[in-house]
Amino acid sequence: MATYIQSGAITDGGFGYDSAPLIIVAAPTIPILKAVMRPALDSAATTISIGVVTAGSHYLSAPNITISPPTDSSNKQALVSAILEGDKVSSFSVTTAGKFYDSSSTVTLTISPPTDSSDKQALVTSSILSNKVSGLTITNAGKFYDSDSAGTANITIAAPLDNDKQALVTSSILSNKVSTLTITNVGKFYDSSTPPTITVSQPTGDSNKQATLSLQYDDTTNKVSGLTITNAGKLYDVSSPPTITISAFDSVGGSTASASATIVNSRLSSVLITDSGSGYTSPPTVTVSAPTLPLSDFTATATGTVANNRLNSVLITDSGDFYSSAPTIMISAPTLPSSNFTASASLVIVDNVVSTVTITDSGDFYTSPPSVTISAPEKIASDFTASALPVITNAVLSSLTITDSGNFYTDAPTVIISAPTKVATDFTATAVANMNPVDSDNSILSATMTNPGRFYTELPTVIFDSATGDSNHFRAAGFSTVSPNRTISGVTITARGKYYDLSLGSPSIWIAPPILAKYSVGEKISHQLATTKLRGEITNFNSETGVMSLVHVGADDGKYHTFSIGSDSDVVGADNGFRTEILSVKEVNKISSNEQNEEFAANVSGTTLDFLDFSETNPFGDPGDE
Repeated sequence: MATYIQSGAITDGGFGYDSAPLIIVAAPTIPILKAVMRPALDSAATTISIGVVTAGSHYLSAPNITISPPTDSSNKQALVSAILEGDKVSSFSVTTAGKFYDSSSTVTLTISPPTDSSDKQALVTSSILSNKVSGLTITNAGKFYDSDSAGTANITIAAPLDNDKQALVTSSILSNKVSTLTITNVGKFYDSSTPPTITVSQPTGDSNKQATLSLQYDDTTNKVSGLTITNAGKLYDVSSPPTITISAFDSVGGSTASASATIVNSRLSSVLITDSGSGYTSPPTVTVSAPTLPLSDFTATATGTVANNRLNSVLITDSGDFYSSAPTIMISAPTLPSSNFTASASLVIVDNVVSTVTITDSGDFYTSPPSVTISAPEKIASDFTASALPVITNAVLSSLTITDSGNFYTDAPTVIISAPTKVATDFTATAVANMNPVDSDNSILSATMTNPGRFYTELPTVIFDSATGDSNHFRAAGFSTVSPNRTISGVTITARGKYYDLSLGSPSIWIAPPILAKYSVGEKISHQLATTKLRGEITNFNSETGVMSLVHVGADDGKYHTFSIGSDSDVVGADNGFRTEILSVKEVNKISSNEQNEEFAANVSGTTLDFLDFSETNPFGDPGDE
């Protein structure tokens, strides 16, 4: 049982003490007891608490508590898997929360992009009705298209084919004239504001163009009796009828017959004998002059109308003449390019795929569904990578917050969390010791966890600092009292000490022996008064009786003074600094106050003028107090 010192008893007072001597109480005997703590593990929270098993002893201040760090295991890296809904990341599953993550620093998250496949190009087919694009069907919506207004995706429809664009017309004749024109191909790409030119080939060949006549001869009168048109001919100018020539008479006194011609429709229509002639002995001959007009003057003409950029109708403006067979009809080529009739469409991008296509112009002249081309997507697979923010709670990955679900994933992407930036020692538990006030804070009452730590899977070691005190720190202390007869009259305990084992007996108290002051003959002394200082010279000193004889005693202010008995000021030697308390003063050669300085200043060899009787109180005093 630990005890303390309450008092001390003097068994021998000694002698010769001019001042209270040093006393030393024996050191306590109970050995130092180190505190012992027992850790406890919260397996769920992986934290530590500490309980006091042994309170310890001899502590002068709260000891430090050292707790070993948690064990660093292979599970410190967080692992995450992604979950898809459709082709987007819908959530994440934290398969391993990891540990040692710093919530105050950036934890990076890397998600793999979607796979770039051949299906990224959007595909559209078309259908036609009445030579126009009537429908567009999305066969593949594609991917990686930019849905923003800045997107440049476009749709292109092929132009109609350039074949069969030439309109075709056939003709028929009646009575050598063009009687009908039939459109066999309406053609395409014709400009309604500038109808095509229709060219009819001219009549072919000029055979039988020469008109012929037969002559009737009256051999009784020897005159021409009649003319008959055997071939009306053609190409005759109605404004300049042909000349009818009858050969001359062949007998004396005769006259040449004559006739005139009438032209209708550029043909010889009739002949009129203007003179039957005479004197013919045989029938004369008759000829008609050649026609003067070219065949081209009798070429048929026609005009055409255009509707919906096709030849709509042809109108004979001149039937022409002298056609022996149906003429060729030539239609001028269309003047508009096929691109003018290309269908067009617009598209809408939703969620980065082609959502709808709308025909804005059906175009024309399509004989088969045209090809439809969607421009390539503007973005790449990595532009649709999902993203998320990791949430660190208590240094582990607790969850991930999706900031972008990404798009076009066919398989769940890989997710990589950056390695933790802290180490096991960063999560070491810490605690402080609470001292027991009942035990004067010299033992441990409890431990308060200032940080329960994290990631403990087994009990750590807990080490308390050893006690900072030893037996001397808890040694009892006191002081002694000196009686007037220079003996020790008592011991007062000022510090009771601690950890004394009374079973080993009461502790001893050592009292220092008296210290005898040492002064030398001729040594100067001083004695401090209230306003000045007395000085003198030792002529004799008896260490046994404490009697000191002085000469040459005088004050610094030059006035008469005497030594002060029982004051706080001692007699102080100049050589060794010994101090002695003044108990009494005896003047063996008293002089008057006005003689003091002079007499004390005299140096009479072997003469004791004055002597003082006093005892030492502080032989080890500081000489600087003079």
